[in-house]
Amino acid sequence: MSDQPALAAELPRLLVFAEVARRRSFSAAAQALGLSRSTVSHHVAALEQALDTRLLERSSRAVRTTSEGERVLAAAEAILAEWVEAREALVDGRTEPRGTLVLTAPDVVAERTLAPVIAAFVRAYPDCAVDLRVTAHNLDLIRDHIDLAIRAGPLPDSELGARLLVETDHILLAAPSLIRDGSPRDPSELDRAPWLDHRARRRYASVTRGEQTLPLPARATVVVDSAAALAALAVRGAGFALLPELLVRSELERGELVHVCPGWCALPTLSLHAVIPSPRRRAAKVQRFVAMLVAAFAD
Repeated sequence: MSDQPALAAELPRLLVFAEVARRRSFSAAAQALGLSRSTVSHHVAALEQALDTRLLERSSRAVRTTSEGERVLAAAEAILAEWVEAREALVDGRTEPRGTLVLTAPDVVAERTLAPVIAAFVRAYPDCAVDLRVTAHNLDLIRDHIDLAIRAGPLPDSELGARLLVETDHILLAAPSLIRDGSPRDPSELDRAPWLDHRARRRYASVTRGEQTLPLPARATVVVDSAAALAALAVRGAGFALLPELLVRSELERGELVHVCPGWCALPTLSLHAVIPSPRRRAAKVQRFVAMLVAAFAD
């Protein structure tokens, strides 16, 4: 009981410190929290005094956490995450989904697969809004307050919960204008054709069919770092490309792209996962959205 007064004083300071550490700025933290900059500085200084250690390195240009500050930030994030989980479990247990659902996904996944699900979700749950952050980078889901991430490829070991949504083959494609007399008949003929490549395609240097393996072209006419741009270039006849079948299904159905060298594909297959930080897993808005995602990919 004797620690309660100190704890009551330290918890608000911990919240303020965490916001400064995440944003690397006293001014940005003050704006986010609706406090004055001097109040934010006072809270952080009081926490440092109570712990008898420096938590932040301050300069005229930036703020960064010390090693002790990183430890305190991790503890603060854990405390805040536990509270978010408890609060959302209580609220969602007696209400329909509500509030803002924060998502992140790569560009082509956001455009081709997420957009229809988001549209259906906000129609079904008018008390919900969606904040979609499109990026090729894996954001820190806890630190950036993200409810759900769509991640492509193998997942690193972590404490984040993940649900497999779909697996899809990487197949060879081209615009109909590039297909002449049934050529190419196998991937070895692609060395003589214009080739479009993804900058991150290091894992896909070859294609296989049964026990056969053939290399893909080593030189590219165009190199990009976006699957959406790669698909757009292929549709316009700029060259042959290797892309996940799921992400170009519409172009294949419309005849804008043709699957060439059927039976050949790159391994491993591409997997899409819904990744959810543990504090968000019980939230009704997350559970309902994931259910809609699973249903969409099952169609």
